[in-house]
Amino acid sequence: MSGYLETWSHHPVGLLHVGLAMLALLTGPLLFLRRKGTRSHRVLGYGYVVAMVIANVAALARYGLTGGFNLFHAAALASLATLIPASYCAWRARVEASRGMRVAHGIFMSWTYFGLAIAFVAEFVTRRMPQLLHGDGAWIRFSVFLLLTMLLAGWMTQRLINLRILKRGSEPPSSQ
Repeated sequence: MSGYLETWSHHPVGLLHVGLAMLALLTGPLLFLRRKGTRSHRVLGYGYVVAMVIANVAALARYGLTGGFNLFHAAALASLATLIPASYCAWRARVEASRGMRVAHGIFMSWTYFGLAIAFVAEFVTRRMPQLLHGDGAWIRFSVFLLLTMLLAGWMTQRLINLRILKRGSEPPSSQ
């Protein structure tokens, strides 16, 4: 297993994947919690989408775990499958000023972030757990971390769907 970790951390494609995934993980909350339709939202959103697309393509380029297509490749394809309609809906919402497209954009984007958060937890569990679970209280610390991560991702997903999109979905985008 340590050889697999080294291929990700010491390979340019692995570093690209991890770096851009972390950038998207940090950018997501800014997008969720700020006003939608603004210039800053669009700029951050483009950055998020580009980071996610490149991170997923980089994930698809790596075969060190099993030597072939595996569950992580399927997850990268699923992530791309939500990014594509999310981006399309955002573009159509700007062209048509369509509330339905804005709502669909927000729902698809919320699932891209939820998937990213779950991928982070999966990476943490499979890579760091053997090192962290040595010592007293390690399982408790991990359980609390896992619970907090899942609660945060779920809360952000629900907040986006319930508070931002449905309540503000009828507002025209501002040009701020």
